[in-house]
Amino acid sequence: MAVVAGAMTALIAKLTTLLMDQYKLQNSARGDIIFIKAELESIQAALEKLFEVQVTDRQVKIWERDVREQSYDMEDIIDNFMVHVETHLLAKPHELKGFMKGSLSLLRRAMVRYRVATDIKRIRRLVNETSARRDRYKVGTIVAAAKTETAIDPRLIGIYGEATKLIGISGPKEELTKLLMDSKGNSKNKLKVISIVGVGGLGKTTLANVIYQQLRGQFECHAFVSVSLKPDLKKVLSSILRQFSEQGYAWTETWCAQEIINKIRDEIKEKRYN
Repeated sequence: MAVVAGAMTALIAKLTTLLMDQYKLQNSARGDIIFIKAELESIQAALEKLFEVQVTDRQVKIWERDVREQSYDMEDIIDNFMVHVETHLLAKPHELKGFMKGSLSLLRRAMVRYRVATDIKRIRRLVNETSARRDRYKVGTIVAAAKTETAIDPRLIGIYGEATKLIGISGPKEELTKLLMDSKGNSKNKLKVISIVGVGGLGKTTLANVIYQQLRGQFECHAFVSVSLKPDLKKVLSSILRQFSEQGYAWTETWCAQEIINKIRDEIKEKRYN
């Protein structure tokens, strides 16, 4: 996927070069290049979105393959007519000797311009086909759906998972509970952080939730929050506040992080919390 997106970047850069004044392209050809450039940028954006999520849809995979193959075709066409343009249109004019040489030079230039225009039309046709397939296969809709699926934190399954399904949970649960409790079975009156580490799928979140449910009754305030690698701080703080307070605080979206923190401090003042 990244390779295809990189190919699009190279094509867009070459088209930008062709729009420079030194190439002296006809207005119709310039218009086609501007259109092609815009379409390729749109295709590149779609490819980058596909790269961000895991899409298994077969039609999307076919579209990606077609984009890769057509990008090579388009690059070959662009390279060929850039050579023609640079060779014939950008060459320094030599002194013409006689009417026949001048006429041949004009004819050659006209043929090159026609070749350039024809090649650009061919590229535009390829781009149109690629864009049409993207719309027909509903690539954008499929990517949006995949993003929604990946946006769901997999740890949520652990939060609501059944502890009975985990094998060997009793030992780790007792060990961690002892770390959090004193000899009389009460939670220790000091701040403590315990880390549960291991590869994915072992049931770390479920284990943490089991211990939380067991000990929460000993605290006046308690909250269980799932935090991703790139957490939304306001969402995390809002979740803590809503769990700490009986008021609900459903309108925290308009608050800044510091306002939420201040409310949390008010809620836990002179209280025991976990």
